[in-house]
Amino acid sequence: MLRRCPAVPRIPLTCGSGVVAGLIAWPFADPLTLSASSYGWLAVMGLAQMPLASVLLMTSTRYLPSPEVSLFLLIETVLAPVWVWGAVGEEPPALTLAGAVLVLGAIAVHSWLSLRRVAPLRTTI
Repeated sequence: MLRRCPAVPRIPLTCGSGVVAGLIAWPFADPLTLSASSYGWLAVMGLAQMPLASVLLMTSTRYLPSPEVSLFLLIETVLAPVWVWGAVGEEPPALTLAGAVLVLGAIAVHSWLSLRRVAPLRTTI
């Protein structure tokens, strides 16, 4: 949809989707169960990290086909256990690592084959 309508402004669309998601989640919230430091982290994630990621994702559809964008979104899912492993020390199971290698390998092969299809530019002097 965004690729077909490149004139659609991405930032208001992202803000609107965040507001709608917040309104849907509001009835299920129990705000007094979190620690004080958790609210700061929630603010950072809700006001900086998530909106920036969403705007970059929506902007990428101007430059890449949608299937490639969705393929690269798999990288986030694959690397999540690795980040937890590094930050918390929780080691992922062997099958999780095998799946990560499989997905990253598929993305690498796809990218390599895509680069081979692009003809090199010839320059004449």
